[in-house]
Amino acid sequence: RQRKDQQGSNRHRSRLSVAFGLWSIVAAVRVLVVRLRLIGDVVFTTPVLGALRRALPDAHLSYLVEPAAAAVVRHHPALDEVIVAPRASG
Repeated sequence: RQRKDQQGSNRHRSRLSVAFGLWSIVAAVRVLVVRLRLIGDVVFTTPVLGALRRALPDAHLSYLVEPAAAAVVRHHPALDEVIVAPRASG
C-alpha cells in the first residue's frame, strides 16, 4: 500500500512539474510586486523576490513601494526595477 501512495505522489509531482513548466513558458514577462506601506512588510516580502526570479528567470520584475521603503529593495539582485510612488496626502 505504501508503494501505491508513493506512485500517486510521484504522479502528482510530475503533473505539477508539467503544469509549472507550461505556466512558466506562457507566463507574463513582466511581474509587478506591490507593497506600499510598512517597511517591515516589505522586508518580509524579499524572499518572494528570489523565488520569483528562480521561477521566471527571464521575466522583468518590478517592485512598487512608497519612498520610506524604497531603500529596502532598491539594490535587491532579483529586481529589474523599483518604482517609488509618493504617498498621497489627505
